[in-house]
Amino acid sequence: MTTGMIRAAAAALALAIGASTAAAQAPVGEAQVERRYNVRVFSNVLVSAAQHGAELLGFRVQQIDPSIILLSGNAPRAEGFVIDGHGVFFHVEIPSIDPVVAWAVRTRGRDEAADNAIANLRSFVQTVSDSSAKTRLQRDVRSLEQRLSPPGASQPAREQTMGMAPSPAAAEPPPMDDPNQEYRQLVTRQLVNAMLDHSHQLGLAADEWLTIAARGDQGPLMAQAVFDNRVTLQLRVKGSDLADFRAGRLTREEARARVVIREN
Repeated sequence: MTTGMIRAAAAALALAIGASTAAAQAPVGEAQVERRYNVRVFSNVLVSAAQHGAELLGFRVQQIDPSIILLSGNAPRAEGFVIDGHGVFFHVEIPSIDPVVAWAVRTRGRDEAADNAIANLRSFVQTVSDSSAKTRLQRDVRSLEQRLSPPGASQPAREQTMGMAPSPAAAEPPPMDDPNQEYRQLVTRQLVNAMLDHSHQLGLAADEWLTIAARGDQGPLMAQAVFDNRVTLQLRVKGSDLADFRAGRLTREEARARVVIREN
């Protein structure tokens, strides 16, 4: 974590401890009970947002290889904490991608990209009029195919389709070079959408913050997690910006730009 994040985490933790002490000394009012309920409801919204990000990634992976099961571990979890004078802090735990599966996705995507490139080369070879050059190119393409194929693998389909351009209808989706990065981007987008669309019941004041800290599934969810260096993603937006978005004074893209995103 950066020095600024550590300082912010320490301040938030101190506020949380102070709020807990004050709560123990004073009776809980109806407004507080209602706000805690709304915090629990928004926690469920964040769980659904994280699940939707995973579903979108799963759909993308299924296009690459239907046999791959992407995620491992538990379902997403989220828990929120009201920090008086600061706002509401949520800790979200997101299932991680199995490293072996991530490797398989990257490899599968590269294999498909290589096959498409070879198919394009075969098509180009058929346009060469010089017979000597054409023979050399065909030999080079066969050599490239042998390098990319497992030992002992036959390629009758490739030989039969020599010179045939790949069908647009059967075109493979683009490869996924970094499943973890794409997963993070999808989940981040869904969490930001949840902040903009479903946070109105949290009762944030104009000068309060809605903060979400996300990490992989690693142990209990606690308010102190804001100080945890395993937190890999932090999202923050001010209550005044959310109010401006709901009132139509900010477009969705302008409101998204107001969300502060920090990644470790």
